[in-house]
Parts: sequence; C-alpha cells; structure tokens
Amino acid sequence: MPPPPLPAPVAAGRACPLCGHSEARALPAAVDEEGCLFPRRACASCGTAFLDPAPTPAQLDRAYAASYYGTRSTKFPAPIERLREAAAAGRARRLLAGLPTDARILDVGCGDGRLLRLLGQRAPATELHGIELPGPAADRAAAVPGIHLHRGTLDDATYPEAHFDLICLVHVLEHLPAPGASLPRLARLLRPGGRLLLSFPNIASLQTRAFGTAWF
Repeated sequence: MPPPPLPAPVAAGRACPLCGHSEARALPAAVDEEGCLFPRRACASCGTAFLDPAPTPAQLDRAYAASYYGTRSTKFPAPIERLREAAAAGRARRLLAGLPTDARILDVGCGDGRLLRLLGQRAPATELHGIELPGPAADRAAAVPGIHLHRGTLDDATYPEAHFDLICLVHVLEHLPAPGASLPRLARLLRPGGRLLLSFPNIASLQTRAFGTAWF
C-alpha cells in the first residue's frame, strides 16, 4: 500500500528559521520528557523541521534546566558515555586531517569539552576554544586543561574575524533561535580556507523511525 500523501504546504505561523521560506507542511507534534506537545512543521523549500510556534523563553529555560545536562559528573550512564567517547575520538581524528599543527579551533556548544579534549590530546599544539551556556556542562568543560572557555552564546562572544582554522557545531545549530543568521557570523570567524563542521540530528533516520519520541 502506498504511503499517504503529504499534506499540502500552507503558510507557516513563522518563516523557516534556516532559509526564511514562508510555506511549510505540518508534522506530528514533538513530545518532550514531561509529555508536553510542541507543534512542528517542515519547510516546503529546504525541508528543515522546526517548532511552530517557537518555544517561549520560559519553555526554553525549563527545557535546558540543570537536569538536561545530567546531575552527575557525566550526563549519561557509563555504557552510553563510552560510546560517545568512541564516536568523538573518531571525529577528532578526521577533523585534524589536513589542519596545521598549531590550528586554532572553536567548538560552539562544546558541552563537557569532550571533543576539544580529544583534539588537544591528538594535537597538543592546537589552540582550543569553546562556547557553552553557564551550567553543569560548562563546569565540566572548564575543568579540561587547555580549553579557553566562554560561558555564554555565540552572539555575546568577542572573537576577531578570520581567527579560526576550524569551527564545530555538533548538534548545536538547531538549538539557536536564528540559525540562518548565525551562518554569516561563523563564516567571518574562519580564516581563509578554514573549515566549518555542522552536525545535525536526523528526524528521518532509522533510529527515529524505530524509537519515535524516545530516540536518542
């Protein structure tokens, strides 16, 4: 039996936060850990899924409360943390290929500083910078030797232009209130020939289809 047709695009309550297109298709609502529903749409132009209406500041404060970052020395139980460590180690190895030995690196939303720590271990001459919101994750990152940590956001960080050889945003861009507007800022921070790594969760992945709202 063929799948049901997609709903026709309609005008969204807000434009796509990535490309600015005004038409979007309705998606099933997102459900948070407390069972609250958040209506979603998918942009009819670029396919980006987004919450519509956007969460209020109070909703975001609640979503990113201390429990979001874990209440122990790590965010997840040990088996998951080992998988995260292995995945980050592979990413660090790939990212360093072709970079100068004294590269200047920025990790936006660096979490507990794991990726920066692994980059520094493999390339001790690199200059490591991280941005993370104040809270438990930033506290963990601050304890990693060699990281220049900015507790705040990309918008309130004061880096000079053409400053970094590599900028990473791993599952971060989708958390920004205006991701499309952040891209030119990131481009200006890169040196000529610098690299920008953007990694996103995939709502069409096998894991998502298997686990639904409980996907990792």
